[in-house]
Amino acid sequence: MNVIEIKNITKKYGENVVLDNVSFSLNKCEIHALLGENGAGKSTLMNILSGMPVIEKTGGFLGEIFIEGEKVVINNPKDAVKYGISIAKQELSIIDDITVLENMFLNDEIVHKNSKTLDINSMRDKTTNIIKSMKCEFKADDICKNLSVGEKHFVEIGREIKKDNIKVIIFDEPTASLTNDESKIFGDIIRDLSKKGISIIFITHRLDEVMEYADRITVLRYGKNVGTFNKNEVTENELAKLMVGQEVNPIENYKNKTSNNIALSIKNLSAENGNEFIKNLCLDVYKGEIIGIGGMTGQGRNIIGDVLGGIINSTGDIFVNGVKVKNGDSENILKNGIAYVSSDRKGTGLYLAGSIYENICLSAMYINGKFIKKIGFIKFNDRKSMREYSKKCVDKFNIKCENINQPVGELSGGNQQKVCIAKALALNPKILVVSDVTRGVDIGAKNNIIDSLKYICDKEGLTIIMISSDLKELRSVCGRIAIINNGNISEIINSDEPSERFGIAMSYGGEKN
Repeated sequence: MNVIEIKNITKKYGENVVLDNVSFSLNKCEIHALLGENGAGKSTLMNILSGMPVIEKTGGFLGEIFIEGEKVVINNPKDAVKYGISIAKQELSIIDDITVLENMFLNDEIVHKNSKTLDINSMRDKTTNIIKSMKCEFKADDICKNLSVGEKHFVEIGREIKKDNIKVIIFDEPTASLTNDESKIFGDIIRDLSKKGISIIFITHRLDEVMEYADRITVLRYGKNVGTFNKNEVTENELAKLMVGQEVNPIENYKNKTSNNIALSIKNLSAENGNEFIKNLCLDVYKGEIIGIGGMTGQGRNIIGDVLGGIINSTGDIFVNGVKVKNGDSENILKNGIAYVSSDRKGTGLYLAGSIYENICLSAMYINGKFIKKIGFIKFNDRKSMREYSKKCVDKFNIKCENINQPVGELSGGNQQKVCIAKALALNPKILVVSDVTRGVDIGAKNNIIDSLKYICDKEGLTIIMISSDLKELRSVCGRIAIINNGNISEIINSDEPSERFGIAMSYGGEKN
């Protein structure tokens, strides 16, 4: 018997049909992957199943939901929990200033039966056991603001898997903010849950994960179910074609031309954030190159972007075209020509309640004085030029939206990422730093983002530092790749070198170039 069966679901936002007569089923103990481009309707379908308030607030939906053969009505999250359905959303709901334990049991505390006081020991034991089962290194009493983005997502996942009487867990883009190593741990987690009798739905864009973990796969395109397949019935290329409706060409290896002029020079840079650090790191980046920064999880790779973006404090020197910038001062860094697109697009990249055009333009207005007109001594926001520029960005980056007035929080994750890039480029930077810029976006959007980076590098001479956990992607885009190991550069390797050299540099270190 199906644990869940959804029949003929239709959902509209205004005149926009997001789901068009979609049917879907989930078997007991099954791991079922839900694929589709950004905006295909995946998250909306899961919002319906989990009773998210946005569905009822926007007019509800048409269709039927059956749980173990019984027709049910799910109007809110309490209804979903009653029927054993839990969801771990892509957007973090972690509170940074409290502990892992407190986040795990927020509004779901364990109390002593007699005294009705909090049973801290039971909550700590349960939290510790869940952390161990997820193979994480943080502790129950760690403050969440000191965790990496990936670790915070594991706290979010842990909060769902600790619940009792759960039949189904929905994971919405669970690996979008995880490194490759963390994604493998997630795969182990859902396999264990499946063995315990829990059915899994996971939304993802990563086809390699789908082929490794899923039992069945459903593909949505433009709000319609275009097929459900057993894993052995379909290939990655066929899935990619179903997602976008056409053949998807792989990213071709790219070698950009660089000059001998140094655009960015890093001298003895040191910083730490949570369990990750860099120490006395030195690196020269040449004008017009795309240089990659890779390495294993926890070795210091992720800190570099936050340091160059002025998000965390550091010691050492950073020079842009020979001019020293102020460490930890994001405004000074922006004014000196470094723009940073963080992997944490919701935490540090976007104002989710603001419109698309406001997100793209306001930083450039404040930092560079763009989009401002003067009448005498009086300055005004030039809304017309802001809108015109934003419309060009929407077309250039293929941002799928209703219009430029739409709040960014309503966009899919991939389209939010494109807004982040447009926002950074509006600053007219000399150096663009991007961290896991294609993580959590569909294959079509990924190719679009990569092509855009190549274009601005070639045509506009922009220098790009590309930080990523995806070594294959780095090797297809970058000329050189700096491998970070134990807080420093173990080796700088040309991208066409043998794979073994990268493996040795990540595991043991090598000679610095």
